[in-house]
Amino acid sequence: QLFEARRSVADRTRKGGVYGSLSYRGIPPSGLSLSPGVTNGCRQAGLEAYWRPCGYGDGRLVELYGGLSGTLYSKGGSVVGAPSFEGSLGARVKPLADTNLILALERRLAIGSQSQSDWLARLGYSWSKGLDLRVDTPDWWSAQLYAEAGRWIKRKQTYATFEAQAGRSFRLDQIHPKLVIFPHLVVGADRNTGYEPGKQNAVGAGVGTSLRYWFNEDKYTAPRSYWDVSLQYRGRISGDERAKGTFLRFTLSY
Repeated sequence: QLFEARRSVADRTRKGGVYGSLSYRGIPPSGLSLSPGVTNGCRQAGLEAYWRPCGYGDGRLVELYGGLSGTLYSKGGSVVGAPSFEGSLGARVKPLADTNLILALERRLAIGSQSQSDWLARLGYSWSKGLDLRVDTPDWWSAQLYAEAGRWIKRKQTYATFEAQAGRSFRLDQIHPKLVIFPHLVVGADRNTGYEPGKQNAVGAGVGTSLRYWFNEDKYTAPRSYWDVSLQYRGRISGDERAKGTFLRFTLSY
């Protein structure tokens, strides 16, 4: 009960934060910092800072954010390195207090010589159970799902992505009481109208594990930050070959 009270204080006093991500294939379920709709053998990096001008309120949130992202490696020959980098400025709204539905509109700003400015409209939904740190038991069932759809206005391109995970979390007290490992089953799917016909859809499933370390707490607040490393291997169920293989992601939420 004390931990739950500290978690409530941490959530309600948050005015802003920072997301950082490094991803090889796919979009991290916990963040919006990468260029969405890019899943075919790309290694991307992103950094985003956000501010809540109205605070937490009753759980209906407004966030203003800005970020920077780029492609570090591409299996398919896409633009990589400094020419690929782009900035972003946007606003997102969580209109329902008890449902994690997010509407966002952002302006992508060309920074690298091969990037291009565009408007991006996004709709995201996430649900989770058992992802927070627990202090009452050493292991517990955990699950999460994340779905997002978006539209690039200038390039007239639409994308959608979905990922669901379910497994059991184990607190690694013998190493550190704030370190949690989460072996899980995973199902992922994506669609991108920017790909050639026959390769627009991809669905895969497999197994994975993630390691999460919680930090940034004090006497009155539960840990407000974490870093998370996730490794998955998926087999193709249908669609393009990009649905199968290794998916590796690192996320920092501060």
